[in-house]
Amino acid sequence: MRNYPMIDADMPTFMARPLAISPADLRGADAVIIGAPYAAGWTTYAGLDKREWLAGPKRVRQQSVRYASGYVQEFDLDVFEHCRVVDFGDAHIPPEVNERPTSGRTRRVAPTPSPNPSRSARGATWGASASTPTGTPA
Repeated sequence: MRNYPMIDADMPTFMARPLAISPADLRGADAVIIGAPYAAGWTTYAGLDKREWLAGPKRVRQQSVRYASGYVQEFDLDVFEHCRVVDFGDAHIPPEVNERPTSGRTRRVAPTPSPNPSRSARGATWGASASTPTGTPA
């Protein structure tokens, strides 16, 4: 049995990539995996309870460890030999955003600039909580 980096007792990291616990762990990463347990506006969809949809990032991670590498056959390339990928866990999505998605709290925030443009992880942050000042990434 393989040992995987774990986020929780029942949730490995995506494809057994290293777990980033703090922003310092993101330095040098080419890509960062962040789950988004978000399912607003319904209680049941496609026959599944909302709780199952919210568990989506966990289920994807649990199944991803079945793949031993980042090998892509069509390109004869192992992505992980060329890119440093880390898993930063799930984004904190306040419960009120899942319950009231049109409450006016959700907005797009500009991508975060990288201190090293030649090796940068690019991304954007969505969402805010009542405790997050306007204009500040959540």
